[in-house]
Amino acid sequence: MSDTLLKIIPTDSTYVPDSLSENKCRIYLQTLFDANHVTFLATQDVEFIDPGQNFEHVFCNVCAREINLGYWEEKVDSASINKFNDLTFLTPCCGNRISLNSLRYEWPAGFARFSIQILNPNVVLTDQALQQLQEILNTPLRKIWAHY
Repeated sequence: MSDTLLKIIPTDSTYVPDSLSENKCRIYLQTLFDANHVTFLATQDVEFIDPGQNFEHVFCNVCAREINLGYWEEKVDSASINKFNDLTFLTPCCGNRISLNSLRYEWPAGFARFSIQILNPNVVLTDQALQQLQEILNTPLRKIWAHY
């Protein structure tokens, strides 16, 4: 049986909420989803938060050209050596120095130390609900739909 995970991450890869904000967020999410399916994860280091089988393409956020996955993997491997403390790299398409976290992933993905994961959500997280979460956590957020 396959599972779908809704992953919610901050756009700032190093952001981790304080315990009060995380608790407010937990209470809010319990009004939307089954509490048994909501997990909060905070890691010591930044990690790649993937969309699982939904991962398809990576595009430059400056010139919109597709980035070869082999090249992208090399840059991710290089960044992982320093525990993703520096996500910047030189794009092969337009020669700009950008962050791996600012690329346009199809399906969305990103880098983060903190994530909220909702297993097989039975309701849609609306834009209004996402806005409420952003206000509670005081940071912009990104939704990642993962399928495993």
